[in-house]
Amino acid sequence: MNIKRFWMAVVAAYIAMTISGIIGSMIFMDQLSSYSALGRPEEELYGMMPYMFGAYIVMTIVFVYLYVNIRKTGDIVEGAKFGALIGILVSCLTWVLYSMLPFEMPALIADNVINLSSNIVGGMVMAKVYKPA
Repeated sequence: MNIKRFWMAVVAAYIAMTISGIIGSMIFMDQLSSYSALGRPEEELYGMMPYMFGAYIVMTIVFVYLYVNIRKTGDIVEGAKFGALIGILVSCLTWVLYSMLPFEMPALIADNVINLSSNIVGGMVMAKVYKPA
């Protein structure tokens, strides 16, 4: 494993997934309202953001590590497919939460779209940065 390219891919994927996740959340803000209503008050949420960003960093490190170790061609299409698989995996967690918490179907669908799209974008960016030697 090329350590320098690995960390460059982690940073690039993290930025790409963060930006696409924020954009998705802004686009689907109305649909996500029933999901957001279950969360912390806004003032408290801002104080918890370091935990959220820390968790996303760990997830991105694992995301890139798995890709680097199982990739075959290393092209952008493979990165998109890998991102889609991880996006589906993450989306399944939202379905579990949907079965336990009282939020509405539009929030579930919006969250799934955000998960899929941000992981696909992250996979493509990661594959572009960590291209085969």
